[in-house]
Amino acid sequence: MKKLLCLLLALVMVLSLAACSESDSKRDRKDKDKEEEEEVVALEEAIIGTWTVEINFTEEMLGLDGMSIEGIPVTFTFNDEGEVTLGFSDESAEILEEKMLVMMTDMVYAEMEAEGMSRDEIDELFETYYGMSVSDYMVDALKEFGVSDMLAEIEETSEYEVDGDKLTIDGTEMTAEVKGDKLTITECEDEFWGEVGLELPVVLKRAK
Repeated sequence: MKKLLCLLLALVMVLSLAACSESDSKRDRKDKDKEEEEEVVALEEAIIGTWTVEINFTEEMLGLDGMSIEGIPVTFTFNDEGEVTLGFSDESAEILEEKMLVMMTDMVYAEMEAEGMSRDEIDELFETYYGMSVSDYMVDALKEFGVSDMLAEIEETSEYEVDGDKLTIDGTEMTAEVKGDKLTITECEDEFWGEVGLELPVVLKRAK
């Protein structure tokens, strides 16, 4: 009797594992089917909307040799009239301002330390002449500079076309694919993305 009971328990466990395996298999098939459904969405229809990606302000963009600022959010908004608008949010301006503050403050210290001054001496000098720290001085300088205004000047609207998996923006052709909430650029005929410090493949996420 004990042997029979053990056998039955073992059988129940095996059937339970099989059921779990079958359930997992069905779930995997459903996930795969869902992915395949996402892949067949036509680029021309799927691209409509706003997409975000983080770009890098290169030394060419900043006009500062050896200096770059990474991770600035930018949006690309495609409408159904063949126009795409590059834009920046308030968050983008805040992030850029914070990064520029750190970069400019470090630059001041580095240049004056190269002249033989210590950080304490530099801080004392700024307090004496400007009545504030190096960091506070740079905060005021950035406010006068106007980071938001600078980004507004970069914003622009261009024409775009879609032909199959080919996306052309302002005359530049690239290969693109929309899968779920991601727009992936795998090929580009010139330095369209390289100019903003990005390398292929470039992945943009749909804005929520």
